[in-house]
Amino acid sequence: MVHKDKPQQTEQNANYLIMILSCFAVYTGAQLQCSECQSLVSYDDCQNKTTVVNCSSVNDHACFQQKVKYEKGAEKIHVFQKGCVQKSFCEDYSKGEINECISRKEQGYEVDCRAMCCHEDECNMKDLLVGNEDNKGSAFAISVMILLSGLLLTLVNIN
Repeated sequence: MVHKDKPQQTEQNANYLIMILSCFAVYTGAQLQCSECQSLVSYDDCQNKTTVVNCSSVNDHACFQQKVKYEKGAEKIHVFQKGCVQKSFCEDYSKGEINECISRKEQGYEVDCRAMCCHEDECNMKDLLVGNEDNKGSAFAISVMILLSGLLLTLVNIN
């Protein structure tokens, strides 16, 4: 019969307790914490005003960041924002399909709307949109390369 010494048993008990408490937090509707700010000046201005807020629940909400620009003639509006959003909006946000942007576009504004969601505590603390501005071309090039590589491997296997 093997006897565990006290430190190992204590560590194992602590691990069990952490696991139980983690499960309890999930089942009791734990709150997601997100960075929140808004600015009409710049991303840095928004970042300087950041506070941490609790979203209503981890299951329904995500953290987000958006950068929107509306221009019509001499009128130029830039909005930088972070906070909580319902998860159901995240797919549309990732495509830049933000209600205010759609509405402004219908009013004749030229719009540039970018947004992204994340799903962990304070995951929007840093700039989620950096490096995400014009990567569509790179993603397309990588997709084409993967497709051509698959075609090449198929041809090699046939011969």
